[in-house]
Amino acid sequence: MRKKKEKVAPGKIDMSQLRKMADKIAGSKISADLLEGENLADVKEWIPTGSTWLDSAICRGKKAGIPVGRVTELAGLSSTGKSYMAVQIAKNAIEMGITPIYADFERAINTEFLEAAGIDISKIQLMVPENLETFLEVIEQFLQIKEMKFLFILDSVAMAPTKSDVEGDMNPNSSVGVKARVLSKAFSKIINPLSDNDGTVLLLNQLKANIDGMASVQGGAKYAKMTQKYTTPGGKTPVYATSLRIWLTSSTSNKQNVFDDNDYRVGSYVKASLVKSRFGTQDRFAEFKILWGDHVGIMDEESILLAIKGSEYYIGGTWGTLLNKDGTEFRKWQGDKKFVELMKTDPSFVARVNEIVEEEIILKFDQRLGKAEDYFNDGVGEALQVE
Repeated sequence: MRKKKEKVAPGKIDMSQLRKMADKIAGSKISADLLEGENLADVKEWIPTGSTWLDSAICRGKKAGIPVGRVTELAGLSSTGKSYMAVQIAKNAIEMGITPIYADFERAINTEFLEAAGIDISKIQLMVPENLETFLEVIEQFLQIKEMKFLFILDSVAMAPTKSDVEGDMNPNSSVGVKARVLSKAFSKIINPLSDNDGTVLLLNQLKANIDGMASVQGGAKYAKMTQKYTTPGGKTPVYATSLRIWLTSSTSNKQNVFDDNDYRVGSYVKASLVKSRFGTQDRFAEFKILWGDHVGIMDEESILLAIKGSEYYIGGTWGTLLNKDGTEFRKWQGDKKFVELMKTDPSFVARVNEIVEEEIILKFDQRLGKAEDYFNDGVGEALQVE
């Protein structure tokens, strides 16, 4: 039986009636939510990245992380720590009661790696799907489970084959544009269910040299912007469907790397740049080092020290000093290692440092205080050295 159309009484109707009609026709309650003062575009929950500096730079006016209910891309050059960061994010998601579903198309993750990162492997689902479409169908089906929240990690877009890739030949021209079309169709279907069910997607991707973009830059590649220097596989879907795009680059300086007592390399420097942000922070950056030796994780305390070194409440030198708001001395220490120790053992010291981080990285940017170059610096920062 054909459904009867909603009758509209002659004459002018008010906005309340109009919203109810729109909701009834569309089968939603968007207008009702708006009437109650709820903004459906707002992110209500964030998964920490493991870097305090990066979390503080992602959303204007607050400490954030990876937005729940949205799509985030984490792309990087080779060996910049994409998978290491993804595992750290998965660990933090588990602590929030969110179940990670990790699609490892690169065959780079094992249980030893997860345990080294502090993950309870009974609380994460690791899978190697046959093709990209299968994992996208997993996302669509799991979003129907209302009793659970999920973090879907695709590692990586560049290495995930489509069905036509698996079943076809080795001729690259036989599957041109297929992955881009698959992603485009899939995300047009799941964007709204993600938001409605607090699902989160983290796309890991590769940064590749953008030859066309570099050639068009006047003055040479040295002065090119991030998005002119690099491009990512997967078509335009990672560009348009994501709320946040974080690109990871590294330094060629060996001084930036992390070494153990026997001079074995156990970590590396990373610069994270926000090339897209729907949270008022595009082009901001953060710097930190990632450990990938016996321990897996982010050297967060060292990164925090670098982040606050420009503060009026910090005095550097052989002896570091934190000041109270009135300019009096709060705490003095000798050497960066002692700073890290205090951050791990002294709650009052941590509280004061967090106050300075909030002021320097969050509030001053939100209020447009200080120089813009302090927040949008495109150069490589100083080394995160531990004395």
